[in-house]
Amino acid sequence: MHLPPHERGGTTTFRQTWRHGESAYEARVEAEHPDAAIARARTGDRDALGELYARYAESVFHCVHRILQDVHEAEDVTQQVFLKLMFVLPRYERREVPFSAWLLRVARNLALDAER
Repeated sequence: MHLPPHERGGTTTFRQTWRHGESAYEARVEAEHPDAAIARARTGDRDALGELYARYAESVFHCVHRILQDVHEAEDVTQQVFLKLMFVLPRYERREVPFSAWLLRVARNLALDAER
């Protein structure tokens, strides 16, 4: 099974460049299992939500961009995903599906809504 680097262990550094290099957001994420950040974010901890953004924004963007085929619209929907996450995260229940799969399902649904 293929897991994102942050779920395999080690340290992940990625660079996100939005708007074709006009601005960049760099985050260094210590690759521990995201459960601690998820638990804190569920209680409203904005720093924990920032950690989740740093871990998953790139994957969410690519998922959304594959559906919408428009960079600017994909950027907007990516932001909407993390805004929505503040409200739906308390309902998240860890089961056999990793958090990343659940989050990408949220992203996919928002992208499909935006496409209509």
